[in-house]
Amino acid sequence: MPLFVLVTLGLHLLLTLLVFYGGFQVARLANRPIPTAVQLDGGRMIQQTAMPHDFRSADVIETVVKSWAIATLSWRSKSEQGALDAGRDIGNGRKVPSITWKSSFLLSEQDNFRLKFLQMLSQLIPFSVLNGQATTTAEIINLSKPQSAGTGRWAVDLVSNVLLFESPTAPGRLLFTFNKRVFIKAVPPAINPLPEQATDVQKMIFDLRLAGLEIDEMQDLPS
Repeated sequence: MPLFVLVTLGLHLLLTLLVFYGGFQVARLANRPIPTAVQLDGGRMIQQTAMPHDFRSADVIETVVKSWAIATLSWRSKSEQGALDAGRDIGNGRKVPSITWKSSFLLSEQDNFRLKFLQMLSQLIPFSVLNGQATTTAEIINLSKPQSAGTGRWAVDLVSNVLLFESPTAPGRLLFTFNKRVFIKAVPPAINPLPEQATDVQKMIFDLRLAGLEIDEMQDLPS
């Protein structure tokens, strides 16, 4: 048999072996478990599990709703240094405390939902709060476990009281109840890191949306 024939057969055999080997390696990589160990800044290792992009844990959802409610309904127009908070104008001659305005960026802008909520809430804020003579505290009575309200969307029942304190020594009295079914959905998390030229509002939104959640609807709970 001529030498070139032997060489050709040898090359074909080698190529065949390489193709089989390459296919084997691809299959092995495809079946390999996704790495779950992630190293954080500082060297600490944590375990990570692959989840759908719209998955949010119940604990995270509850924490976000509770933190939002407390920030939104606890009003203090004077700082610890005694400076008066000028509040934020939301139109129609109405204002809300700055902390309420800031926390409202967790709400959806669709159909002016955020602005409508602030306008509704402004009607419940006493003038004594805005001029620094009184404060309020949100008292969370009950927060239900998140229930599915569609893909990547949940409903949480919030039962709470807003207590008015008209002096540092006087006991608080009930100003109003805030009992809502809060609908919250998964959204893309805030961009990380923020650009150096980010505005204060962008920084607030970034902090609020780190969990990748947004409140897009609220309904009154049945009495």
